Amino acid sequence: AVVSTQSGHYGRGEFGDGGVYIKSVFGRYLSAQPKGTLEWNRTWKRSWEKFIIVRHGNRIALKGAHGKYVTYVRDNYVDCSSTTVGQRQLFSVYPANCLRSETAVLSSWVATHHAPDLKKVAVGKGGVMALGKDDTIYKRVGDNWSVVSGKLRDISVGGTEIWGVNSGDYIYRKSLTGGWQLIGGRLRQISVSPRNRVWGVNSAQNIYRRSGNSWQHIGGKLICVSVGDSGVWGVNANDDIFYKDGTYGDVDSAGAGWRHIGGKLKWISSGRNIVWGVNKNNDIYFRYGISARNPVGTGWRHVGGKLSQIDTYNLAVWGANSNFDAFSLTFREKRKKYRLRLCVDTTA
Repeated sequence: AVVSTQSGHYGRGEFGDGGVYIKSVFGRYLSAQPKGTLEWNRTWKRSWEKFIIVRHGNRIALKGAHGKYVTYVRDNYVDCSSTTVGQRQLFSVYPANCLRSETAVLSSWVATHHAPDLKKVAVGKGGVMALGKDDTIYKRVGDNWSVVSGKLRDISVGGTEIWGVNSGDYIYRKSLTGGWQLIGGRLRQISVSPRNRVWGVNSAQNIYRRSGNSWQHIGGKLICVSVGDSGVWGVNANDDIFYKDGTYGDVDSAGAGWRHIGGKLKWISSGRNIVWGVNKNNDIYFRYGISARNPVGTGWRHVGGKLSQIDTYNLAVWGANSNFDAFSLTFREKRKKYRLRLCVDTTA
């Protein structure tokens, strides 16, 4: 049986933000209600209008915002009332290829004019920071760079905190408006996420994560680690790439084991459902197809330009090249829109 709402509308699936929004031919979005009903009258796309796709073999279930699944009741009527998945919650999708997401970079690298010589640029929820080739710290204010007190060799911007390490491997932390505070331990490179999770590596390539007020040693060897919405990613001295299982979503967890990912990179940055990196030739790549169901993504895609370092947050990407020039890029996910047809096997 072909499944739609009580009104018999067909929907157009708009994929994005880790789920699907179902839009009617009248321009209204399907919305899951707390009482388990569905309403097809929303003019906006918010949390109640997003359905998470849960794959079950070649079929899917659609999980609403209140933790319940879209359920076939009878022909031309569905609701969102079930807390479990059975035959009436499993749908076949037509066309099948509408579940494939496509990501595209839609803008070009933009150079920051009248900038100091910068060896690293860090972007996060808390703004854009940079380091000069002499370790001077800068903050992006409008279209200008403002000097910040101190000297650092590496820097990372989180949600409400900025972390860095100096030439002696000493660790420092500051709020967005406060001063630098010395933190115990020694690290060579450091990364802080939008939720202020902190990971780093030391001069011996040992890996650590911040747990409360202390450092937890993590097995493995890396020269660069990045923590973000796509989890924890890193590269070793051989430019091999690794993902830490169980860390997708910027969770407060040490995760499980390291999973080797094909490709070679010398620097890496974990963003929102995307991972950026540069290789030894300063070629730029991003990892596409990342989601909660597939946290390691599908593959690497080459992007024009040359950078020696790169960082990403949300839809922004920043980096610096070997000539100490800084560049920025704005991108978005480009996803095709499909007329979505869901069918359920009522004979099972």
